Amino acid sequence: MTPKITDEQREALQQNLGRPVAVEDARTRERYILVGESAANGLLEEWLRGELQIGFEQSDAGLSRPWDIQRTLAEAHRRGAEG
Repeated sequence: MTPKITDEQREALQQNLGRPVAVEDARTRERYILVGESAANGLLEEWLRGELQIGFEQSDAGLSRPWDIQRTLAEAHRRGAEG
């Protein structure tokens, strides 16, 4: 189930011209960021490209090593068993 946006949240998004809006849960004091799906996709793509660029630069500088898939899978299984 997708929760429905409130009128207050909609107004805040409109006032901020589609930019992300910080909101706070009055009970938990936890802060959340409201952002439209298309903007969120763009932000995620931008972040991912930046992270990949870091990896490419490290690889070009000789700072990488071969991926040990067996170690990665063992770690995933260990975390799954703990969870």
